[in-house]
Amino acid sequence: MWALGFRFLGRGKVWRRRRRGTHEPSYWDADVLREAKYFEVVLESGERFKAKLLGINDYNLLLETEEARIFLPKHSIRYIVLERFVEEEGESEA
Repeated sequence: MWALGFRFLGRGKVWRRRRRGTHEPSYWDADVLREAKYFEVVLESGERFKAKLLGINDYNLLLETEEARIFLPKHSIRYIVLERFVEEEGESEA
């Protein structure tokens, strides 16, 4: 979904730009994490925990875990495992 944004540059000049749609690559992380109920976060230190996304910006995630709400910088994350894959992995071991 594309929308036009306008910014006035003075003296009647208008600069037009396209806003990014919600499915642009730069928004994939936010879209996927919002759709997932819970996911597993693996930090660079190796620590793992399950969390739910409350908010996101360019550099940080606001997560809710069983113990607390965490404001987590993105650069500290090694990778994220979506919950449905975590459940399937656990079921195959049983």
